[in-house]
Amino acid sequence: MKLSVFSCWHNRLHDLELSVRSVLDQQGVELEYIIVDDASTDGSHERLLAIADPRLRVLRNAQNVGFTRSCIRAVEASRGEYVAFHDAGDLSLPGRLAKQVALLDADPDVVAVGCLVENHTLATGDRRPWDPRGGEELGLEMRFTHGEVMFRRAAYDAVGGYRPVFYHTQDKDLWFRMRAVGRLDMVPETLYERRIFADGIQGDMVRQIRQGIFSNLMLHCAMERLAGRPDPVEKQGALALLTQPPNHRFTRRARILIPAMLRGRLFSDARRALDVAPAGMLSWWMLATLILLRLFTRRP
Repeated sequence: MKLSVFSCWHNRLHDLELSVRSVLDQQGVELEYIIVDDASTDGSHERLLAIADPRLRVLRNAQNVGFTRSCIRAVEASRGEYVAFHDAGDLSLPGRLAKQVALLDADPDVVAVGCLVENHTLATGDRRPWDPRGGEELGLEMRFTHGEVMFRRAAYDAVGGYRPVFYHTQDKDLWFRMRAVGRLDMVPETLYERRIFADGIQGDMVRQIRQGIFSNLMLHCAMERLAGRPDPVEKQGALALLTQPPNHRFTRRARILIPAMLRGRLFSDARRALDVAPAGMLSWWMLATLILLRLFTRRP
């Protein structure tokens, strides 16, 4: 099979059929579409099962395991030479998949391909273009947003795929490692609509700060590899969160976490992020506490 497409769904009933159909209605390419439902409770699972299409496979997690582990499960279940991601609720515009397949077919040195993206904020109706070109940070020439990317399954396997430690920025960690085995490219057309929901990460400061912590870890790992040193996550696992250098920008912003801590929210989220530690290692709550102490004791 040439192409597998996958999505990871959790309680995003908004325009579900519209999003799924934007994949299934793609022309010029044969595909299978794998959706991992991460224990949704809002009726998403039932709605997904009601979509009658033999190309669609819906896998359900018995309990909520988080986005990264759902991605890993989806790719493991895929059978395609190429694998494309489509984020829950977004729209793949006509021609996206066929044009990305054509680019990968034409250039064997390309391991991942994106496209121009339109960011659509549903609450305001605002639409803004996103061009991934010009990143050039540590040699990463494309600033993909994840949802619009198609990659070679062989390259994904060669670098070890998504890493469970990365509760956030799991995509950029993957692109950095894929960059070591091939080139990133894009179709210079707007082929993907990234829909920004009110309950997404953009409207949640605590999640944004958490994302910043994992972004810092992702960059730390990339710089260590470029310097010829062992990757901290490969060497230390979840403990790499403690050994990464401080990011002073997030040190200042992290003080907003205190109210969230008192509500218990941060630690409930941290448990899912950090329970990848081997049995017998520090418990998740101790690890989360140490990370916070590290943040609060660093001077800006």
